[in-house]
Amino acid sequence: MKKFVSFILIIVTMLTLSLAMTGCSEKSSSKEVTGIYGLERMFYKYEVGTSENETYNFADKYDYYILVMYKDNTGKVIMKPEDGEESSYSVTYTVKYKEDEPDVVESVCVSGFSVPQYELVDDSPVLTFSEAKEATFTFVPVLDELTYRKYDVSDVVNTGTRTTNLLEFSRFTMKTTDKRIEKAKARQIERKDVRSSNIKHPV
Repeated sequence: MKKFVSFILIIVTMLTLSLAMTGCSEKSSSKEVTGIYGLERMFYKYEVGTSENETYNFADKYDYYILVMYKDNTGKVIMKPEDGEESSYSVTYTVKYKEDEPDVVESVCVSGFSVPQYELVDDSPVLTFSEAKEATFTFVPVLDELTYRKYDVSDVVNTGTRTTNLLEFSRFTMKTTDKRIEKAKARQIERKDVRSSNIKHPV
């Protein structure tokens, strides 16, 4: 009988430890933002009151647009516009955690990042990129998404216009090897048609 009770206690202890370790693993994974992220959405939205609403998608203008974040808080951006040459530049990043949930990432600040910006020419936006700056991305661990979103409502009072600039990356893999980067490029090329209509969630 004693052996049976001891056996049951050992099983219960092992199950408890197993669940505890799983819980720790899930928490630590929410802190882990390293990896290779590929472009999912990139658009500029122009609104005038409630009557005029134009969304200009630029996500399919790139064969690939990749953000790599290494474990040492360095990273790089690799991008190739359609009919253009590949270019890249280095960045660094810092992670901010939620105050009420210190194990959960709230946002990632990427320093040295060139943010997409738009200028209206003949009522259509022309894409350019800012000088290197700090860009804050919200991070959603469940979806593995990094999203930069900027609203401009400065003209709402005078003209009723407001704009939204959105750039979203989805994590391809947590591994950051050169081989994985090449696979991410190939996947981005395959998904180019998907990105052409990948404007979800009204903003």
